Amino acid sequence: MTYEERQKQRTSTMSEIEMTTHLITSEDGTVDSALTDSDTTWVDGESSTDDDTDHHAVSPQLTWIVTAATIVSNMIGVGVLGLPSAFHSLGYIGACLILVLFTLLSMYSGLIIGWMRGDNLQVTTYPDLAFHIMARFGQRTATICKRVVQVLLFTYLQGVCTLYLLTLKLSMEQMMRRCETAPVVTTLAPTTTTTTTTIDRSGIHDNRVLQCDSQACSDHGFASLPDAVWLIIAAVLVFPFVHFRSLAQARWLSWVGVLTILIVNIFIVARSVEHRIDAGPPPTDHADSLQGIVNAVTTVAFAFGGHAVLVDVMSEMQTPDNYPKAIYTSQIFMLFNYALVGFTGMLSFGASIQSTVMLNMPRDKVTTAASAILIVHVAVAYCISSTILVKNVFKAVWPTLYAHKGQRQEKAVRWGFIATLVLLFAFTIAVVVPYFGDIMDVYSAIGVFSLSFWVPASLLIFYVNDSMQFGIRIVNVMILAASALLMFIGIWASTKDAVARFRTCL
Repeated sequence: MTYEERQKQRTSTMSEIEMTTHLITSEDGTVDSALTDSDTTWVDGESSTDDDTDHHAVSPQLTWIVTAATIVSNMIGVGVLGLPSAFHSLGYIGACLILVLFTLLSMYSGLIIGWMRGDNLQVTTYPDLAFHIMARFGQRTATICKRVVQVLLFTYLQGVCTLYLLTLKLSMEQMMRRCETAPVVTTLAPTTTTTTTTIDRSGIHDNRVLQCDSQACSDHGFASLPDAVWLIIAAVLVFPFVHFRSLAQARWLSWVGVLTILIVNIFIVARSVEHRIDAGPPPTDHADSLQGIVNAVTTVAFAFGGHAVLVDVMSEMQTPDNYPKAIYTSQIFMLFNYALVGFTGMLSFGASIQSTVMLNMPRDKVTTAASAILIVHVAVAYCISSTILVKNVFKAVWPTLYAHKGQRQEKAVRWGFIATLVLLFAFTIAVVVPYFGDIMDVYSAIGVFSLSFWVPASLLIFYVNDSMQFGIRIVNVMILAASALLMFIGIWASTKDAVARFRTCL
C-alpha cells in the first residue's frame, strides 16, 4: 500500500469515527450510552474516544523553520564539544566516513519517523508511535513495545539532562573558578599506573591521561568551591526553564539555542586556528585501542541523538507536511557544523585534545565570555529535553489527566513535581559520575543507537510489512542489526572506561 493510499484510508477512518460520535451524541453534548467498544479507539494503551487528543499542549504553532531550529538546538547541543576528541581517535578517513554515515542515517530515521506518524493527531510522543505501529498485532504486543520505547526514552533523556547539567557546571567553572594549582592527572598503562602533574600554560593535557579532577577554571576566576556546590548553582540556574509545558510556548528559545551554539562554535574554530598558528603542528603519536575507537564512534553518534523528540516536535507543527524540509535543513546544517568544529579542533590540538574541546581553550577573558554564552545554550537545550521527558512521564503516569481539557492548576503542580524530580536525578547522577566523556558515551550507547537507529528501522519493517520491497527490507535489517550491535559494544566500552576511572580516582 502506497503512502497516499495509507493517508486516504486514515482520513476515511477518522471521518467515520467522527460521524459515529456525532450520531450517538445528544444535543446537550453528552455521550449516549449506546457508545460501544466498536466505536472506541485505543490511545496510549487505554480506551479512548476520538476526542481524547492532546489537550495538554497548546495548538500547533511551529513553522518548519522553527522546527528545524528546534531540532538543531536539541541535537547540536553539547555533542559537538566532544567531536574533536572523537575525530582524533578515528583518524581522518574514519572520521569522514563515520560523520557522513551518521548524517545519512540520522536523516533517514528522521524522515521515516515523520512518515510513520503522518497526520495522526493522537500520536504526540515516541511511545505513542510505537503503540500506533504495533497495534495491528494486538493491544498486548503494542503495549509491550510502547513500554520498551518508554524505558529507552526516559533513560536517554535523563542522561541528556545530566550531561547538560555537567556542561553547565564546567562552563561556570571556566568563568568563575579560580585556578589554584596544576591538577593531578593519572596516566594509564597496561601494567603500571603512574602519577604526573605536567601541564602547560594554556591548560592543554595529553589525551592519554585519565583526569580525576575538574580541569575547568579561569585565570580571572574569583571563587574556589567544591564540585557539588557548582552543580547546585547549575541546577538553580536551569530550574526556571523546566516549567514550560509545550515547545510552542518557548519556540523563541530555539532561535536562542541555535544562535548561542553558533557563537560558541565560531569561538572554538577561531581559537583552534590561533593555537595551530602559534604552536605549530600538534602531537599525533596517538593510537587508540578498540575500546577507544568504539567510544569515539559512540561520541559521534551522540551528536545525532535528537530523534527521541522528533514526534513531539512534529505534533506541534502548523503544517506537518513541511516536516521533511525541517529534517533536510537541520541535518545538512549539522553536517557542515560538525565537520568544521571537529576537524579544526583535531588538526589544532591532536593528541592533546580533551573530552570537551572547551577545556583546551586558553584561560582568558574571551574564553570566559564564550563560557557565558555556552551557559545560555545549555539552559535552552535543557529546557527542550526536560520538556519532552516530563511530558512523556506525565502522559505515562496520569494519562487521563493529561488528556483532560481542564484542571490546568492540577496539571501545572504535577508537571512541576516531575520536572523537579528530573532535575534532582540529574544532579545526583552528576555528583556520582562527574565525568563528561563517560556520561556522554554511556547514554549515547543506550539511547542513540536504539531510538535514533534500530527502533525506527524495526518499526518501519512492521509498519510496511509485506509490501516492503526486498532491497529496502535488507537495508533496514542491516541498520537494525548494526545499530543493535553498536549499542551493546558501546555499553561495554563506555562502562569499562567508567569503571577504570572510578578504580583509579577513588
